[in-house]
Amino acid sequence: MAIQEATHSSERITHVRLGRLRPNKLRLRVEDREIGALEESIARLGLLHPIVARRSEGGAGLEVISGHRRLEALRRIGADSIPCKVLDVSDKESFELALAENLQRRALDPAEEAMAFRQYVDVYKWGARRTLAKKVGKSEEYIAHRMRLLELPGDVLAKVGKELSPSQGEELAWVGDPEATRRLEALATEQHLTVKELHELARVEKESKPKCGREGRRRGGVPVDEYQSLRNDQEDESDVDQIIRTSEVALRYVMSYLDSCAGTVEKTKYSGFRSFLVNERYKVHQVLDDFVSAQVKVSRAMRRNADLPTFS
Repeated sequence: MAIQEATHSSERITHVRLGRLRPNKLRLRVEDREIGALEESIARLGLLHPIVARRSEGGAGLEVISGHRRLEALRRIGADSIPCKVLDVSDKESFELALAENLQRRALDPAEEAMAFRQYVDVYKWGARRTLAKKVGKSEEYIAHRMRLLELPGDVLAKVGKELSPSQGEELAWVGDPEATRRLEALATEQHLTVKELHELARVEKESKPKCGREGRRRGGVPVDEYQSLRNDQEDESDVDQIIRTSEVALRYVMSYLDSCAGTVEKTKYSGFRSFLVNERYKVHQVLDDFVSAQVKVSRAMRRNADLPTFS
């Protein structure tokens, strides 16, 4: 393959022996995934895009900026060299280039994105979130939400992008309490909760913590201003179905929480209190059954465009 001429004096594309290339010291990805499929594709079609590298400190070799997986695939195939675009860039510019390309290719999982953003903003202090957002073509809100994921317990963060969507992970990150976060995560995966349902439960969890001042005045665990808003929503029949479904999710959460509490109480020393928790859990289950019945009645009435039934 002929060497292509670059259009800028600071970069050029040439064939580089694999032995001259080493990984980026600021590498973004935790591990290489799906190398086998890439290896098969390159063996069949050839390498479609050159990798990008920069000169190492001292000029002895080249440091890969982007294309680690392509380089590893060629090593496995047994190639001697690889087409490479060589740039003269700083650590900051190298990081920005690698991050932008990985985001475009969607090659990073949510946790890897979050850690990369944290490195740029907080570790290396190369710029604020707004600066980073402009560099990589994302919104400042996107950057902030991804970084928020790092506040999740490690075992919950590991599930984001797998059992949990990034949006669900972001809702859980607002809870703040590790044990409550784990309870909500378990419920979200077991009950297949939507992001909106999980948001409501996370809000309930946050509001259950004591607050001072006007924001702390409550009726049934809901702040006064939001209580009136909820009452107004309940007066609108179009929201009845949503209210019932959200209530069902909240009741399932209470049941899950009581199950967890009962499981942690020692049977011998606190058997009386454990029995109390089990009995209360049964009562909540009965209330849930009532809401399920109400859901059926409401759905039938809406399908028939009829008035809502009387609830006892």
